[in-house]
This record gives sequence, structure tokens and C-alpha cells, in this order.
Amino acid sequence: MSAEKLPFLLPVVFTIGPCVDDHERLVKYAKLLSHHERDSHDVKDIAQGVIEGETCVLAASMTMEEIFKGTN
Repeated sequence: MSAEKLPFLLPVVFTIGPCVDDHERLVKYAKLLSHHERDSHDVKDIAQGVIEGETCVLAASMTMEEIFKGTN
């Protein structure tokens, strides 16, 4: 929902990965992925929850005009 509480569909694409310039963050990312089995949905569920939450926070702070600015 937008800041005006209007629902809308927001097509987005996210690329998720570690910050490779920070060794500590890279190690944390590798540990997170290495503790899960290949068939596990844990990492997917964590990433999806973070993406959905951050997207809602971002969209809620924007007006409809800001959301659709630059689209024709």
C-alpha cells in the first residue's frame, strides 16, 4: 500500500548477495548458506520475508505520484 493507503501491484526484481568488500559480512553470508540442506526452504523463506518487509516499508513511505513517476 502506498502512503495514501491505496493498494497497487509493484513488479520488482531483487538480487541478493553478500557485500564482497567486507570479509566479515562475506563469512557470515557463507555460514548462513552452508548450514542449510539443498532441499531446505529456510534461506528462501528468510530472503522472501526480508524482501517483502523492506518493499512494504519503502512503498508505504511513497505517494502514488512518486511510485508511478517516470512510467508511461
